This record gives sequence, structure tokens and C-alpha cells, in this order.
Amino acid sequence: MILYKIINCCEPRNETATGMLGGEVQPDFAISDVNASEFDAVVVVGGSGSPKYLWDDTQLRNLVRDAYADGKVVAAICLSPVVLARAGILTGKSATVFPSTDAVAELTKGGCNLQSVAKKASHGGDELVEVSVSH
Repeated sequence: MILYKIINCCEPRNETATGMLGGEVQPDFAISDVNASEFDAVVVVGGSGSPKYLWDDTQLRNLVRDAYADGKVVAAICLSPVVLARAGILTGKSATVFPSTDAVAELTKGGCNLQSVAKKASHGGDELVEVSVSH
């Protein structure tokens, strides 16, 4: 069994990050304090806060670009594939995104081959959307 340590990053570091369902996490580092070479993967979480807090984050886009250039696993969930599109790593790639009008437009603008949602399943009344991007 392979175990990975999950590092939580956000800006600014001293603020607790709160998810759309109320979950809270204290970030380990600010995005500006991490280097893609120190990690095996970068996963950008989604949710309703993604457009407000993540889509325009230049430091996050730089981290995503660096990780991708280093051949690392780069993934995004729900609305956050927009971060990957804005980072320029989805051009010519196939991907999915939570089907909001703005998110779909951003992936299209980023040169992505937008695919239908690969998989939907019911889980406690919430929809799970699988996002897949190949390197």
C-alpha cells in the first residue's frame, strides 16, 4: 500500500478555508510558499467557491503549469478544471467540468475538447462528477 501525505494550501495561509458544505481546514502552506517539484500531484478542489477564490488565482495557475511541465499528476474537481484551462494546460485535451454556463465557456475558451460528464452517480443526494484529463 502506498500512502501519500495531503498538504492543504491556500491564500492567505493564516485563514481557515471553509468548504461549501461547511467543512473547515487550516492550510499547511500558502500557495506562494510551495514548489511543484516537492509534490507528486496537484489536485485543485472544486465547489461553489472555486470561481470566486480559485479561477483568478495567478499563483495557483503558476503552480499548476509548473507541475504539468514537470510531468506531475494534475487534476481538478467540479468547477475547478477552469483553473487548468486558464493555466493553459487543457489546450487540445479532453476534459469534463461541472456543467455551469461559465465553466463550460471557460473550458471551451481554453481550447479544451469538452466531453460529456464521464460518470454521474448519486451519493447522499449529491451528484458526483468525474473529471479526467490525460497528459
